[in-house]
Amino acid sequence: MEEIWKDVVGYEGYYKVSNFGNIDKLPTTVHNPKGDYVQNGKRMSPFNNGKGYLVISFKVKGVKKNSYVHRLVADAFIPNPLRKKTVNHKDGDKSNNCVSNLEWATYSENLIHATSVLGVRVNEKAHNCIIKKDEVIKIFETYATGMYSHYDIATMFGIDHNHVYRIMKRIRRFYVDVPDDLLFKVRVVHAIKKGLTYYKNKTWFDSFDKRLKEECYELWDALHNKKKKHMDIAKRNGII
Repeated sequence: MEEIWKDVVGYEGYYKVSNFGNIDKLPTTVHNPKGDYVQNGKRMSPFNNGKGYLVISFKVKGVKKNSYVHRLVADAFIPNPLRKKTVNHKDGDKSNNCVSNLEWATYSENLIHATSVLGVRVNEKAHNCIIKKDEVIKIFETYATGMYSHYDIATMFGIDHNHVYRIMKRIRRFYVDVPDDLLFKVRVVHAIKKGLTYYKNKTWFDSFDKRLKEECYELWDALHNKKKKHMDIAKRNGII
């Protein structure tokens, strides 16, 4: 692929960016009391910001500014008619700023790509929640058995129970593509736990076919028997 150069948006005449992610400083005339002179152009060396992103430090007329290389490439080469706010690295390599590896994305699209496509860890600083894609699937599978509460699952995976709730609700930060049949089982379990009688009146429950309704009742019986067994043990031990 041929390397193509365009002006850096906002720094026209001073810097150029290529579709390979390279940044060049152009020759400029420097005004000096002793006489003007031309300062040679040069290839700029980006630095890592500590999070894997490459950053370039610009200086024009004494004013310094740092900019992400991937943003410069996207601004110059990729149309953004929907005015999306973020630039996504398709392969997950933050140092690969070739235009073919970049795309404009919304914040939600960026998070979904990170978790469902790349399978990277999701980090929410507020509660120090770190989850992998395969662990999210396991959380759904564990909940779908109907035998464990959000608190139980939180203990198993070493996370806050509020994050289990967010995962089950598929809030965007924790969004992962989950098979439809697994999502359905989770929905059934939720219905059972809330009370089958209440959910019988729900339109979506009436729409279940015979097999799925039987699955609901079967799970209900299993959970009811488990609860009854625990109650009997508690009575024998004088707990209740």
